[in-house]
Amino acid sequence: MKNISALVLVAALTSTTRSMAEVDATTQAAYDAPLAFTIDGRVQTIQVKPGMKVEAGQVIAQLDDRIHVAQMELDRAEAESEVAVQLARERVVEAELDEHCARQSLGQGTLTSSAYEHAEARKRLAMLEAEQAEQALTLARRRLLLNRARHHEFSLKAPVAGMIEKVLVRPGQVVRPGQPIVRLMRTDSLLVDAPVPTQRTTALKPSGAVWVRARQPGAAPIKGRIVRLSRVIDAKTDTRVVQLEIDNEAGMLVGAHVTVSFRPFPSAAGQ
Repeated sequence: MKNISALVLVAALTSTTRSMAEVDATTQAAYDAPLAFTIDGRVQTIQVKPGMKVEAGQVIAQLDDRIHVAQMELDRAEAESEVAVQLARERVVEAELDEHCARQSLGQGTLTSSAYEHAEARKRLAMLEAEQAEQALTLARRRLLLNRARHHEFSLKAPVAGMIEKVLVRPGQVVRPGQPIVRLMRTDSLLVDAPVPTQRTTALKPSGAVWVRARQPGAAPIKGRIVRLSRVIDAKTDTRVVQLEIDNEAGMLVGAHVTVSFRPFPSAAGQ
């Protein structure tokens, strides 16, 4: 009887110790976010479908950019045309010649002071008009550069490789800035936020090993790593969130209930 009692006590202690080393949590996608345009417009094309895998930088949707492209063509024509500047410069040369002749005539006494002042004023006006034409050309070139830089806003691209979970709009629909167009997820790796008793987190460090197992019969443990430890303690539960990352080669679903352990599960011993 004593031996049986001892075995029961050891088993109970082992079970208690094991349960104290484990916490329950749920899985999250490594990336899960709605994607949106930063400008308003009419959706021209949607180039993805739910369940489709996309690469980083791949175009997901396109807004109608015909008006913007036409405006860029006008800006380009203005930016490349120097006719107005050349004409203004020729007028400056002409006004300088007139002013020079007027000065000579004034010195010879064949021109009144008033007439010379008019010639001098025409020269100043021509110089101001030339400066204005050059400024207009500079502004046209800057406007062209700005519109070219903004043209990328008409294309919505995937910021990371992942899978399209949802498509939320249709071609022809008018959308506003920030309105979700698709939901993109990356599940090749998963994150787990585990609420761990504060006292047990003192020995944990980023990059430390961790084991995660789905709460299903026969589920194999997956070895992962600690990403970060929260600097905030939940006063009600006296726990800190420890964020973990695991590779998801097994295809575990997002939102799955899992058990987290900071030492190997019995079936994971020797890993």
